[in-house]
Amino acid sequence: MSLLGRLRWESIVPYDDGFTGYHHPEVPGGRLFLTAASRAGGAVRHWTALRPGATLNVVDHPVNGCLWTATGVGVSLRELLPYETADLAKLKSPGPVAAEGMAKVAAAQWDWLSTQRKQWFRTAFSRNDPPVVWCPPNELPRWTVPEGGVLSLSPAWEAAHGHCRWSIPRRGFWMWRLQVRYTSEQGDHHTVDLADDLSWFREPTEYLGERISIW
Repeated sequence: MSLLGRLRWESIVPYDDGFTGYHHPEVPGGRLFLTAASRAGGAVRHWTALRPGATLNVVDHPVNGCLWTATGVGVSLRELLPYETADLAKLKSPGPVAAEGMAKVAAAQWDWLSTQRKQWFRTAFSRNDPPVVWCPPNELPRWTVPEGGVLSLSPAWEAAHGHCRWSIPRRGFWMWRLQVRYTSEQGDHHTVDLADDLSWFREPTEYLGERISIW
């Protein structure tokens, strides 16, 4: 089993196994749980869950290999803001990413905006990338069983795992990475990116409507 197959993102907006309108199949667990951006006045929180019985520790060679112990699992998020030259270039030519089509639409929309509107956007949407939330693997919650059972979180769950939760600050285009930190037997350190993509995350209600603004 791959390392990525041992982790998934969960939320309190799950779907049954038979649901076919997947919103974010590119994210770990995205075929079962909705990954949504926070809305004004209310954070939508997610967490990374570990498959029951799984470990993230690895040996780098089958014969006399070195043991690498997983010390932290984290999710990093960086928003693409069109008033930054490099970010606009990425939106225009995103490559084969999940949000490829909508990123190009957003870049074209930006080019159509007036100078005043662009200045408003710069003021209203200053950079707000959240810090990486690192959680030791032994403190990650286990996969929810049954898969569609996350309707609320108990106080005991929050006390044990609440520090491992994270959120997407607002709707927009976000480059994300699911990362694992390792320490070797010799004390070396290494960070592995298990998955990454560019996704267009929206507020929960925006996934239900037909008319959705890019930002």
